[in-house]
Amino acid sequence: MNNGQIKILRENFEELSKKLNITTSQRELTVKCLADILLNASTDLETVLESFKEFLPDASPREEITFFSELSSSKLQSAIKSYVFIGSNESTPAGAHSKIAFVKNKYTDIAFEKFSSSVANAKPVYSTSFKESCESVASGSCEFCILPIANSTDGRLISFYTLLDRYDLKICEVFSIEDETAQSIYYARVGRSCKEPSYRHSLEQEFIFEFSILSSSADFTTPLLLAAEAAGARLISIDSIPIEYTSTLQSFFFSFSVSAKRMLPFRLFVAFSEQSSTPLGLYQSK
Repeated sequence: MNNGQIKILRENFEELSKKLNITTSQRELTVKCLADILLNASTDLETVLESFKEFLPDASPREEITFFSELSSSKLQSAIKSYVFIGSNESTPAGAHSKIAFVKNKYTDIAFEKFSSSVANAKPVYSTSFKESCESVASGSCEFCILPIANSTDGRLISFYTLLDRYDLKICEVFSIEDETAQSIYYARVGRSCKEPSYRHSLEQEFIFEFSILSSSADFTTPLLLAAEAAGARLISIDSIPIEYTSTLQSFFFSFSVSAKRMLPFRLFVAFSEQSSTPLGLYQSK
C-alpha cells in the first residue's frame, strides 16, 4: 500500500467519523423531541417508558440516558423517584425508631457513634450475630443495623451482601474505620429502605449507588457501562458470585459514584433497562 492509498483511506475515515457524529447528534435531538411529545401525550410514567421502547426499540444506552434525563427534569420527576425508590414503602414501626442493632466490639462501637450523628436519639441494641442484627430490622424491632460490607484488603465482603439480599435490606450510610493494622473496614448503616437524598448543598454532590443484577452471562455489562459513561457515573467496583453451584445464574454486584444532578437518569436506566436488577443502597460519598 503506497502513501497515496493511505492518504485516501485516512480521508475516508475522517469523513465517516464526521458523518457518524452528525448522525449521533441528530438521533439525540430526535430523542429529546420524542420525550417532549410523549410527556405532552401522557402523565403516566409507565406509559411514557413503554411508548419510548415502542418508538425506539434499538435505542442506544446513550440515547436512553438522554431520554431519561429529559424525563427526570420534567413533571414526572416525583413519579420517577417513586419508580426507583430503594426498599420498602412501609413506615417504621413506632417501637423501632432510632434503634440500631449490632454485634458489639470496639469497631462497631465507633461505627455506632459515627452513625448516631445522622440518626436522632440513636439507641444501641446488642446482637449475638450479624444474622440476628438483620432479623431485628427485617422483623421491625429495630430501624437499622450495622454490618461490615468491605475492607481495604478483600474489597467487597460478599457474605454480608448475601445477608442484605436474604433480608431485603438496603445500605443507607457508610463509614470507614481503621483497625490496628491500618486496614480500613467499611461499616454500613442498613435499613429496610433508603431515603431519597436531599441536595441541599450542590447538585455536584457525589453519591454511591449500589445494585445487583441476576444474569447467566456478563453480556449486559457493555450497555450498562456505556449508559454509566453517558450519565457521568464512575464504576467503583464489580463482583460476581454463582447463585447455586449447579446453576449458571450469577449475581453481579456493582458500585457506582454519580452526581446528584445525573443520579435519577442512571437509576431509571438500571431499573427500567435491567429488569433483573435489585437496588442495594444509596448514600453520600464521604
